[in-house]
Amino acid sequence: DPAGHSRLRFGLERNPVENVAKPQPSEAPGERYLSEAELAGLWAALGEGRIDMRHALALKLVVATAGQRVTQVLSARWEHIDFAAALWEAPARLTKTKKPHVVPLGRTALELLRELHGLTGATGTLFPKEGPDARPGATMPADTVSQSLRRLTNIEAEAAAAEGRAPRWQPFTPRDLRRTVKT
Repeated sequence: DPAGHSRLRFGLERNPVENVAKPQPSEAPGERYLSEAELAGLWAALGEGRIDMRHALALKLVVATAGQRVTQVLSARWEHIDFAAALWEAPARLTKTKKPHVVPLGRTALELLRELHGLTGATGTLFPKEGPDARPGATMPADTVSQSLRRLTNIEAEAAAAEGRAPRWQPFTPRDLRRTVKT
């Protein structure tokens, strides 16, 4: 503070965070793709029980549904899933484009949905918001899944360092996962 106002107001003689490293610039948006090996390592880690199972299933469904948006996966409702026809029919009100969207479901996606069905039931959303402030019908926030992914990435990095190996993947966002699968 050039005018010294902070020192007067807060009694500070120096910047308390001056020794904290500045964040490194991340990759430019739209440039991160996971390699086949990274994707395989992530898929394995998502099955190891290191993060909430629902968060792991959400990330797996992004991959298994050919890169559908995380928010679209999280806002899906059981009434939109047709197990017999192997289709997910997202109504226009739940899509970014505001147009109905039909997603064919392969064997892996159907298996994941059956597993999820055992956790969240046959009514309401696939990924209901939980907690004391959860309204009926509210969906899990996308940032919850992002936070779990960051936590899993940190756990993987620590485990890799302890074992003297490289991490199975480098940091990425759920959007990068979509980009990887779509290409």
